[in-house]
Amino acid sequence: MSFRDWYLPRGRLSRPDYVYRYVLPLAVLGTVGGITDSFLGFPPPAREGWSLWTYTGGPVSLCLLLAVLVPQVAALVARLHDRGHSARWLWWLLLPGVGWAVLVWQTVFLPGDPDGWPDPRPLVRGRPDPA
Repeated sequence: MSFRDWYLPRGRLSRPDYVYRYVLPLAVLGTVGGITDSFLGFPPPAREGWSLWTYTGGPVSLCLLLAVLVPQVAALVARLHDRGHSARWLWWLLLPGVGWAVLVWQTVFLPGDPDGWPDPRPLVRGRPDPA
């Protein structure tokens, strides 16, 4: 798999491909970025009231996040298409907790639809377009 194919995946994306090529590397990069930011002193995670949900990161974490943002969204959309859903399901990301759980369940734990993404051509008088 070339960098271009990883950066903008096209076609179907199976569960193992999604997990091993996109989810795990994001977790590793997030951990490495957080540790690097801690060593550089941005922000100190040991202060009072700190939690995973309130951690804002530092410059290294921000750069890593921006570097993988496009491939992560593209892979999520490809995986949603493999499940037979549209990219509109990304709106679930606006609901912290519940929305994220729905997307994780749909993309990581459920198998792909054997038919894949339905034919986008519109129906003409109840029958598919012959073209």
